[in-house]
Amino acid sequence: MLDTLQRIVLLWKNKKNYYKSPIHKILDEWDNKHSLSQSQKHEYHKHYQIHTKRDDPSEKQKSPRTWLEQDDIQ
Repeated sequence: MLDTLQRIVLLWKNKKNYYKSPIHKILDEWDNKHSLSQSQKHEYHKHYQIHTKRDDPSEKQKSPRTWLEQDDIQ
C-alpha cells in the first residue's frame, strides 16, 4: 500500500516532465503557428463525431426482440 502511494506521489510530482525530441519541438511550434488544412479539419470533425457518439451515446429506442413482444401484429 505504501509503495503504491509513493508511486502515485512520484508520478504526480513528475507529471509533464517528459522528453521531447528537437524534431517534436519544431513540429509543435509549426502546429501552433499554422492553422489546420482542409483535410485535417475533415479528419478532426470525423473523429470528433465518432468520439462524441462513443462517449455520450444517445438512448436507443427499445424495439421488441421477438414477434411475441410486438404489439402491432395483425
